[in-house]
This record gives sequence, structure tokens and C-alpha cells, in this order.
Amino acid sequence: GEAARDVVFDWQIAKKLLQKHLASTEERQGAEHPDTATSLSNLAVLYCKMGGYAEAIPILDQIQGP
Repeated sequence: GEAARDVVFDWQIAKKLLQKHLASTEERQGAEHPDTATSLSNLAVLYCKMGGYAEAIPILDQIQGP
């Protein structure tokens, strides 16, 4: 119902904000900086909470590295 739609909308806003923060952090600090890894981790956690495991896995692989 109405409440469920509001929750989905909030997740979408959170996703956009985290993506913007990640881009900004990566630009300022670089891809290898711990703050960038934290931003990536936060985005991966959000995807997992949204049920987007397929989106989270490549992010987690990126954090882990080779």
C-alpha cells in the first residue's frame, strides 16, 4: 500500500545520495583511499537491504580487490 511505496521511494533517494557521495569521494580521495572503500561498502549494504544482491556482489569484489 501507501507505506510500502514510501519505503521504496526512500531507498531510491538513499541510493542516489550514496552514489553521489561515492563519486565525490572517489574524485577527491582516489579509488584506493579508505574513504572510497567505505562509500562502496555503504552502497553495497544498501543494495543488499534492497534485495539487490546482484548489484552488491561486484561492489564487494571491488572492495576486496584481486
